[in-house]
Amino acid sequence: MSVIDKDSIKKKLDSGEFKSCDKPTGASAGWWQSFKRMQDGKENIIPFVTCIQCKTILSYDAHKTGSKTLKLHYENCKIRPVIAPKITTHFTSQKYDKVSIHCEYWSYGHE
Repeated sequence: MSVIDKDSIKKKLDSGEFKSCDKPTGASAGWWQSFKRMQDGKENIIPFVTCIQCKTILSYDAHKTGSKTLKLHYENCKIRPVIAPKITTHFTSQKYDKVSIHCEYWSYGHE
């Protein structure tokens, strides 16, 4: 494959010549859920990923660049997933006359 730049990749994604595909099978870190790999028309994986939050295209080749750049992008991405409160109610007596509420914030894809 010839050298390809990010603008060319974006155009090929927009035209349908390239498409997104799932993360590598061995990728288990939660932040991988924020990225899609890319493949060409012959379903060959190309060495780039797209952030599904901000649509940034990043280089990724497991053997050459590793995934540290992807993790750093995930941690610093300007467009974060919506954070929703998770509320758990606990009854503190059998008569249910006292109730305590625990509220924490969580987000899809965070570790």
